[in-house]
Amino acid sequence: MHTQCSPSRCTMMTGRYMHTLGHRTQIHLVRAYEENYFRLLKESGYHVSWYGKNDALSQAAFNLSVSEWENDIGYDSGKNAYEFGESGYWSMLSTGGSKSSNDPTNGDLKAVLKAIEFLNSNPPEPFVIFLPTRGGHPPYGAPKDFKNKWTIDEIKKHVKLRPSGIKGKPKYHSNADGIRHYRNLTYLNEDTMYEIQKSYLEMISYTDYTFGILLKGLKESGFEDNTAVFASSDHGDFGGDYGLIEKWPGGADDILTR
Repeated sequence: MHTQCSPSRCTMMTGRYMHTLGHRTQIHLVRAYEENYFRLLKESGYHVSWYGKNDALSQAAFNLSVSEWENDIGYDSGKNAYEFGESGYWSMLSTGGSKSSNDPTNGDLKAVLKAIEFLNSNPPEPFVIFLPTRGGHPPYGAPKDFKNKWTIDEIKKHVKLRPSGIKGKPKYHSNADGIRHYRNLTYLNEDTMYEIQKSYLEMISYTDYTFGILLKGLKESGFEDNTAVFASSDHGDFGGDYGLIEKWPGGADDILTR
């Protein structure tokens, strides 16, 4: 896999390493001359419904691979927790959303509800539903009723973030000229990094919540016994580990690749 979104998704959809056909960046997408799983399924008679953003298939490949598309993704994370110019402004930490988890205007939930509506509409068979949700992607901020799910002290009991500036790490770990310097994070204390981790885990928890709604809808639709469900992630996130945030092009840290 890869530590960025598009290359990793290209790998998942083609079954090939990202470097085999040049999918090394966010803009080198799957082309029409490449096989991908969705195209093969569509050409075999499957109806392919895609609910969420497309950052893997080029325009030509998308038209050949997808029967129906709704571009719903994301949820309210609130505003930046810091003012412009403050250390922390580029930490991706937000205040948390003002919308509740069951607000249907949240894109991820809207996509799930559309998928359930499809299941209950006497859909063409066989079919595939793809839901590329936002998941735990920064900025760090969960919906209203998930943003205070845990305290920092509770997180510390179960998570031990690794410190910054570990010797022998690649240059992007450097406090002098790495990500922390580039993002002006060097003055942030340990508790801020745990706040980022807390928000990240709350976002993952919200993703689990929407996945549960999908599974409940699948069961109620009557398709549960003859439908295969696959869940996957495209990459990890520093989430405060090593004093870092988000992911980094070319990064190979275990927190990103696993």
